[in-house]
Amino acid sequence: MTGYRILVAEDDPIARSSLADYLVLSGYEVSVAADGREAVEKARRLRPDAILLDVQMPGSDGLEVLRILRDDPDLMDTPILLVTSLARTNVKVRALDLGADDYIVKPFDKVELVARVRRALRRSARYRELSGKLEGNLADVALPELLQTLELGKKTARVSFVGPGAELFLERGFLRAATWAGSPAEEALCRLLLVNTGSFRVTFEDPSPLGESPAGLPVQEALLEAARALDELRRVIPGSPSWESLFEIAGGEDALAGLRLPGQNGPLSLGALATRFDGSLPEAVRSLAAAIQSGAVRAIPTQD
Repeated sequence: MTGYRILVAEDDPIARSSLADYLVLSGYEVSVAADGREAVEKARRLRPDAILLDVQMPGSDGLEVLRILRDDPDLMDTPILLVTSLARTNVKVRALDLGADDYIVKPFDKVELVARVRRALRRSARYRELSGKLEGNLADVALPELLQTLELGKKTARVSFVGPGAELFLERGFLRAATWAGSPAEEALCRLLLVNTGSFRVTFEDPSPLGESPAGLPVQEALLEAARALDELRRVIPGSPSWESLFEIAGGEDALAGLRLPGQNGPLSLGALATRFDGSLPEAVRSLAAAIQSGAVRAIPTQD
């Protein structure tokens, strides 16, 4: 699952792991650095959407890293938040003068930290690029990053997906409902996460047909729950391959009963195959596992 990328630079291993784990649980893709030099190297290589920098680090400290990144044309606009135990005004003023977007003093509340990260992401280049797109393809814009963009902007919208007849409804950044033709509503988001191609269209409209109740989940929470459910289902497949692994149809009509492959001639990802079986998603995954076990569906070896 690909979403907004956060780089965490922190020399204390416990603090670094704790912060990274919490950001992952909040739905972000996280990379870590243990010192200033590694932070600069990873920032240049990974091009994160936001960076969290500890001030006191070995090698180049956070202020020096901030200066280096602000002088880099490719990173000068990347949101950077300083996270430090130094509460001195002169350090904060210097950080802000060097171009820091925020200055967060330890100890901090993690919920507040994530809120500040969300605020910083709203000025990231990827948010600016994606927030204006009303339509596109999942091969170019992953579903998590599309939904996170709508959440960051607190948008009220309907997202329609060509092909499966699926739709998602958001209200002020909360996921209110999800549909996938012929499938239970609670499976719709999981199925959409398994499909990494196909076009989408975003329409900004009032979701009043869904009722007046504000019931719904924050996008990050909904994505996390769906990812956990998919991870449990993946364990049913022999060898627990990734959902992106490529498979091909080898034959065996009995094992392939209920599999729909309209116009499909080439290989499919494991996730795409799972959405082509009839029945609920757990039933589809069990059918797919049986087809793999019998040899009717086989993995395409990866080339090193």
